[in-house]
Formats: sequence, structure tokens, C-alpha cells
Amino acid sequence: MDKRLALKYSILFGTIYFVQGTGSPCDGIANQPLQYFLKEIMLLTAAQSSYFLGIMSMAWNIKPLYGITSDFLPIFGYRRKSYLIIMNLMAFTSWITLTFIRTPVYWTLLPILTLSSLGFAFSDVVCDGLMVQTGKPLGLTGRFQAIQWGVISIASIITGIGGGWISENLTCQQAFMIASIFPLMTVTATILCVKEEKASINLGQVKETWKSVKKGASNPLIWGVIAFIFFWHFRPSFGSPFMYYMRDELKLSKMFIGILGSTESGAGVIGAVLYWTYCKKIPLRSLLHFTVILGFLATVCYILVVPPFVDKLPISPAAFLLWSGILFGIPGMMSHLALLDLSAKACPKLAEGTIFAMLMSIFNIGTFGSRMLGGWLYDQVGMMPLILISAFTAFVCWPLIKLVNTKEIDKPE
Repeated sequence: MDKRLALKYSILFGTIYFVQGTGSPCDGIANQPLQYFLKEIMLLTAAQSSYFLGIMSMAWNIKPLYGITSDFLPIFGYRRKSYLIIMNLMAFTSWITLTFIRTPVYWTLLPILTLSSLGFAFSDVVCDGLMVQTGKPLGLTGRFQAIQWGVISIASIITGIGGGWISENLTCQQAFMIASIFPLMTVTATILCVKEEKASINLGQVKETWKSVKKGASNPLIWGVIAFIFFWHFRPSFGSPFMYYMRDELKLSKMFIGILGSTESGAGVIGAVLYWTYCKKIPLRSLLHFTVILGFLATVCYILVVPPFVDKLPISPAAFLLWSGILFGIPGMMSHLALLDLSAKACPKLAEGTIFAMLMSIFNIGTFGSRMLGGWLYDQVGMMPLILISAFTAFVCWPLIKLVNTKEIDKPE
């Protein structure tokens, strides 16, 4: 029974993360066309583009609100199933609406894309809550997350190459039409795979859930993970600034920029497979130390594609970026999954959605803050200072490893 249940939920979680990786306006197949639309049609600067994308993705920064909502307030008797269906239908409707707007303007495009982002963010929270809720009793949180992030990496391979091709060959509206297909996949998978007992709202259950939320929020393990996640993902040199730099200074094609993203995602797939295989055999603390060192060196290496060093590279900047994505993508994914696994196991019962959503919000807040700062700094001082700031935040993660209690995840099976 457990094997059949595990297979069913593996398919569900894989589908939801595939849809998130392909259909979300923040990272999906329409993201590259959207960024080029902002740059080349709306003529936004790197800072203005970063602000647009930052506001659009703000829905990902308040994920605990969605966790509290789904944990406390079942719809039609369901804490997970109903929300998955409703939020993905909202994302689908947002994309379809944009396909009928011939020439989107700033204040039309932004609220509709924000609504789509909200649908995907809420769906992600509900999926993660369901993953923790079903995975902890089966001892499968690590395996489930390896599937999720392995699949989203595969989706990113498709969106990297596909987004680059669409940017060069199709209109933004056609990209929106393609993106609208994916949320319907989650709706279908939810109807077929989720078998959830009906729940009702009662004060006793609300009190118990709130106790679980407070227990998780006061756990020192959670705060150690929060600090590490924030600094690890605060990288202002990446996102819009680096895309602008690759287009304007390195003169890389849209298609090649898409291939770079796909290459790094392919390395992430390998990292997810390795984590699936060895997640109980490699000490987390050793993995984190190795990853911080490698992440710091990887960030510093990007200095080599910035003047005055770029002219002294023995290989082309394009080849350098391609190999960097392969080399550093594998351990990066493994450490990311290890932290997620540890986070999932620390979530108290009845508050799985809320606490895990809080941790994932830190991921998004770090990315959001770095995008906003990075876009502004790029227009003011260029690329080099951004790389140095990113290297510093990677280095800060080294002493933070002491705050991450790894005993839980390092237990042998």
C-alpha cells in the first residue's frame, strides 16, 4: 500500500513542479520572452526591469499566508485538493487573458502577471504541505524533494532552450498562450491523484494547529536554516543584471542564453539523482562546507568575464559560462535538497504547509531583495561590484553552517 501511495504522490509532486518550472511567469517558458519584451519593446533599464519582475514575484514572498490559509481553512472540506485546483485555474485564466491583449502596456501586464504568479505560489505551498504531510510518515521527504527538484530542473532545460527559441521566433502573446497549457496539467493530476479526507473548521483544531505553528517558529533549527537560505540566495549579480550584461556587453544571442540556463538545469538533474541515491549516506555538514567553498569560488570566477579580465580569458566568455554552469550546478542542487529535506523534517504536524512555506519564503525574499538591489546597482556601477557582493554573501554562509543542526538528516536509514 505504501509503495502505491508513494508512486501516486511521486507522480503528483513531479507534475506540479514540472508545471511550476514551465508555466510560472517567474521562471517558466514565457519568462525569457517577457524579459526581452521589457528590455526591447518597453525599453526598460535593468533597474526598471528588476523592479517589474520583483513586484510580479512578490506573491512568492508571503507564502506563510497561504500555508496558514490552507492549514486553517479547508474549502469544500479539503485543505489541499481544492486549493490546488482553484489556484491553477486562476493561473490559466491569467495567461489566457494576456493572449487576447494585442499590445500589453506596463500597468496592464503587471497586475495580470502578478495574479498568475500568485496562483503558482499558492499551488507550490499547498504541494509542499502535502509533501511534508505524506512524506514524513513514510520517511520519504528527501526522496520526494529529489523528484520535485529533479523534475523542475528538467523543466528548466526545456524552458531555457524553448524560451530562447520563442524569444527569437514568436511573439510574447504566443509565449503566453503556450504557458497557459501547463496549469491545466496540475488540475488534471490533482483530480486523479489526491485522495484526501474531508476536514472541517473547528476551534479545537485551529488551536492545535496554531500551537504547531508556534512550535515550529520557535525551533532554533528553523532559524539556522532561515539564515543560511537567505544569504545563500542573496546574489544581486544574477537575474536581470547578468542578462543585460550578456546581451549588451558579451553580445550573446537569446538562444545561447537559453542554452546556458538549460545546461545549468541539466547539471541540477544530475545533482538531484545523486541526492536521491546518496541522501542518507553523505553527512550534510560535510556537503554544506564543500558547497559553500565551491559556491564562493564559482561566484568569484564570474569576475573573469568582466573587464579587464575578459580579454585575457584563454577561452571565449560563452564557453566559460557554459562550463561553469556544468561544474557548479551539481553540488548546488545537492546542498539545496539537503536543506529542504532538513527543513521538511523539522516541520511540526498540522502546520506543515505554514512552516515549510515560511522557509521557502526566505528563499524568495533573498532572491527578491537581490534582484531589486542588483538592478539598481547595475545601472549605477556596472557588473564588477555586484559579483563581489554575491561572493561576500556566499562566504557569509560558512559560519552559518554551525547554526544548522544536521543530526536529523544524518541519521542512517
